[in-house]
Amino acid sequence: MRRPVAGEVHVHYSQIYIESDPDSFGPDLRESFAGQSAGLCGAATPGALWLSTGLHTGSVGFSVEVLDQAPPLDPAWEDVVEVSFRPVSAGSVLVQWAGAASWDLGARRLADSAAHPRLAAALAAALFTGASFQQLATTGPRDYDDAAATLALHDRARYTDGCAAHPVPGWARVFLRAAACFARLVPGDDQALLAAPGDRTHLLSLTETARLRPPQPPAASRTDRPGRVEWDWREQQEAKMYDAMLGVRQKPLRD
Repeated sequence: MRRPVAGEVHVHYSQIYIESDPDSFGPDLRESFAGQSAGLCGAATPGALWLSTGLHTGSVGFSVEVLDQAPPLDPAWEDVVEVSFRPVSAGSVLVQWAGAASWDLGARRLADSAAHPRLAAALAAALFTGASFQQLATTGPRDYDDAAATLALHDRARYTDGCAAHPVPGWARVFLRAAACFARLVPGDDQALLAAPGDRTHLLSLTETARLRPPQPPAASRTDRPGRVEWDWREQQEAKMYDAMLGVRQKPLRD
């Protein structure tokens, strides 16, 4: 579960919206609630939701949770309204009245920051799997099943993450589909789906552009010894753990 919005938002005229059409000026009141009997959430406009609060103007507690399946009903909820929502673009945004403030709900930063479908898919996969770059580079076009919405990752040496099939959340499927289409257009049977071995630098740069990773100091200012192997933090910690379990100790080099 992701929670892109949690805390307080400001409402005017009891209104706040979820929008996914970058060319739209926002939903219309009558069109949003056309054919509905509930007044909490208007969902009749494609790609938009009109949300109504009990408070006319002021700050209200608000959270947006993105789940892969419907949550169980909580007895503490006073009112529950279930509606269907299909974004009309790769990203959705929570928007205050008159556009006074907005919150990105997940995928738009990837869509706006990435020009290469393979890198965008790699970053999306890293977000919902937590896999390392080395494991993302093991995937091919056959490892993504669009019908089942699953992505298979491999670890042939079984040293870090292990092989596993991960469910692909709805917001990430557009990136995986684009990467699969790109792989089919490139000649050769050994095309990477998410990342090729030489894509590491580009992928790290993309994470900074999409504000998913803090900007890093220039390579010239780092204290690492030249020529050393770069490890992901997670892999480094796991390597240390396995070495400790196996009692592996480095032997001094002989001249």
